Amino acid sequence: MSDARDETSAETPGLSRRSFLQIAAVAGGGLAVGFLVQGCRHVRGTQALGGGFSPNAWVRITADDQVRFFVDNAEMGQGVATSHVQLLCEELEIAPQRVLVEFAPADLHSFGVQLTGGSTSTTSRFDVVRTAGATARELMRRAAARRWGVPLAEVRAVDGALLHDARGSLRYGEVAEAAASESVHLGEVRLKEPKDWRVIGQPMRRIDGPAKADGSARFGLDVRVPGQLTAVVVRPPVLHGRLVRIVDASKARAQAGVVDVVAIPQGVAVVADSYWRARKAAALLELEWDAGKLASFSSSRLHETQKVLVREQARHVSSRGDVDAALATAAKRLRAVYEVPYLAHATMEPMNATAHVEDERCRVWVPTQSPTITKEVVARLTGLPHDKIDVTTTFLGGGFGRRGAADFVAEAVEISKAVRAPVQVVWSREDDIRHGQFRPASMALLEGAVDERGLPVAWSHRLTGQSIASAFANMLGMVAPELIPSSAMDLLGGAIGKLFVDGKIVDPLAVEGAGDHPYAIASSRTELAMMPSDIPVFPWRSVGHSINGFVVESFVDELAHLGGRDPLELRRALLAEHPRHRGVLDAAAKAIGWGTPPPAGRFRGIAQHHCFGSWCAEAVEISVDGGLRVHRVVCAIDCGRAVNPDLIAAQMEGGVLYGLSAALLQRITIDKGRVVQGNFHDFPLVRMPDAPQVETVIVRSDERPTGVGELAVPPLAPALANAFFAATGVRLRRLPLGPDVALVLEGKTPEAVTL
Repeated sequence: MSDARDETSAETPGLSRRSFLQIAAVAGGGLAVGFLVQGCRHVRGTQALGGGFSPNAWVRITADDQVRFFVDNAEMGQGVATSHVQLLCEELEIAPQRVLVEFAPADLHSFGVQLTGGSTSTTSRFDVVRTAGATARELMRRAAARRWGVPLAEVRAVDGALLHDARGSLRYGEVAEAAASESVHLGEVRLKEPKDWRVIGQPMRRIDGPAKADGSARFGLDVRVPGQLTAVVVRPPVLHGRLVRIVDASKARAQAGVVDVVAIPQGVAVVADSYWRARKAAALLELEWDAGKLASFSSSRLHETQKVLVREQARHVSSRGDVDAALATAAKRLRAVYEVPYLAHATMEPMNATAHVEDERCRVWVPTQSPTITKEVVARLTGLPHDKIDVTTTFLGGGFGRRGAADFVAEAVEISKAVRAPVQVVWSREDDIRHGQFRPASMALLEGAVDERGLPVAWSHRLTGQSIASAFANMLGMVAPELIPSSAMDLLGGAIGKLFVDGKIVDPLAVEGAGDHPYAIASSRTELAMMPSDIPVFPWRSVGHSINGFVVESFVDELAHLGGRDPLELRRALLAEHPRHRGVLDAAAKAIGWGTPPPAGRFRGIAQHHCFGSWCAEAVEISVDGGLRVHRVVCAIDCGRAVNPDLIAAQMEGGVLYGLSAALLQRITIDKGRVVQGNFHDFPLVRMPDAPQVETVIVRSDERPTGVGELAVPPLAPALANAFFAATGVRLRRLPLGPDVALVLEGKTPEAVTL
């Protein structure tokens, strides 16, 4: 159940001058407006425009009054197929229900890098999409004014038509072809004032909702093409292991429906006419593996390595004041060690991709966050030029960063090449959890102190973990291969990646939310000790903020109790120079009733965090009688102007449940290089009966929209841990909280980390 309150107000929009327009007639008559980011090449001719695309978003209007909008962001549940249409329709002056939405194809030359992540979809498209719609509107007004022979000022665009008091009306389709011959300078395009908005800011229903409800929406697993086969890949049981040889495949080949058994770089693929036949046959393979260098790696060894690293001198990240002196002279001081585990993304739709490799062309259908990287992977594996590769993006059954990689695409391409047929690779849940890319494990040593008034005077935060930025650096050649030779980019990316891994360069993703915490503490420092490891890591929803948000907001709470201060009031005092931080804190506290007694048997905790350009505070209400139960979570969010309040509330609700699962239940452990967990019985999700009531408060802002999709995750775990301390007086410092919660409620003491 959600209570979303939108308090958004007005803004004067700014028109970006860093873009240019491409306007041309489309095949069959009509108007196409492409809005391209600076530095990208022009769309080349009518044929390219007729395919319907622009790098950020664009509109195509045909003579039969069809309005199509091409979205270059992945739709993975965050609602861009709705919010971007609202941006477009506000300026195009047409009802959103009249717009057909399509996902844009991958084309680096025409559209730039296509990558959805970092909660950037709305903020990066806010001006672009509106300007594209406004430009199309103005071109059609000019065409209508020319046809009628009247001044432009007398022509109005209203609900998909051009109106004139004396001349009557024209449908958009009637002037679309003529509009393609008109011209307008970008500086002449005026966006509507916020006071005149009728679509932006409204809680419009999701455009993709009906298709998802009736099953007609096409996700990756729904793809079906003529002659399609299904493949299951048996991968090395030890991470980074490799195949030595196929000992015996005869039993697998003899199974009904099996077409082939092929070795690929990732393992051994069984190709059949259905998933279950391929899966059954795969279990009959006899394979010999080389376990490789991770065969001796286990979570216990990781734990000891982390303890050594946080004890040693780490690389300086940021500092102010004299921390050691402040610690030595303070009235009270505190030392604490926090731990977080590896985590899998565990998207509801497991990894999958469909590829058809032919002599002169390759087609790929895939739920991907990065069509650009997908296309480059295909080019490298097939040797085909980029203009002979078609990438069709489907709906994504969750992304959370995992689908920014393309390892599952590579498998489909390799197998299709081998069997000369279209192949859909389908990962099982066990494949997905045991062979994924993980959120890094981390450990942090915190030291703090308060003065006689209970105010913090010293803060030291030393953390260790793996580099996530190195994964991005190593992908440089995949991101811009047609602009710079891929070999040069690969070499550069590898060198930069090694600098991150070795700690020569501070990994910004490892320290985000830690080195830049907003609290006004006179003496403060942050240090980073990179942990060398070959465990594959990749961005996980909210990336480093998911780790450091828990640590920082828990330790602030610890210092509040050390100094005898109310946790909310201490935060407010330390955030006096940060009104947007205080704004969300106050909104969450007010909504949950902070300062007034909670219902009998209930306890509250609060936390706040700033990430992806936005601010979020969460207040949690729990009970512990007979077991921990989370009753309420209030999310107060300041994300600038709310384009669609309902979508924001949905993202906060999803983020709370995702974050709650991780905070209470989830961890990835490794034994001799093998991931122990494999499905939702041992990597569980919060179930419906245990889901709390989530209330979303959207704080009023006149600023441009900022990130939402990842914002709810970082404050959830610390707010929950803080509430548990309020209930029991026991401070929990390691995730997931569930095992230690159970010990405390049984009257036992959780094991503490000793350095």
